[in-house]
Amino acid sequence: RLILIDALAYAEWRFRPEVMVDVATLTGACVVALGEKIAGVFAKDEALQKAIVASGRRTHERCWPLPLPEDYKELLKSSYADIGNMPSSRYGGAISAALFLSEFVGKTRWA
Repeated sequence: RLILIDALAYAEWRFRPEVMVDVATLTGACVVALGEKIAGVFAKDEALQKAIVASGRRTHERCWPLPLPEDYKELLKSSYADIGNMPSSRYGGAISAALFLSEFVGKTRWA
């Protein structure tokens, strides 16, 4: 996760993209929830999330929109750092991983 957030932050700073999409397997939680043939899609921008899911439908790559609830950020609180990269609970692992990444993307549309 730490290398990925570094890459996201650098790419945003260096290239100023309109949209950034990262594809990663950060936890096994999405596979448990959706199986091996459907990708979970997290996004800060609902329109972007819908566009990715629709694109997947057109290309026969099954995608499912997943939420980024703000209150789950509580799981990332740390006594030692500004933010923890591992949740304080074993539940909601995929959500907490996506929320962690989202903290390091500024105003760029991200999924």
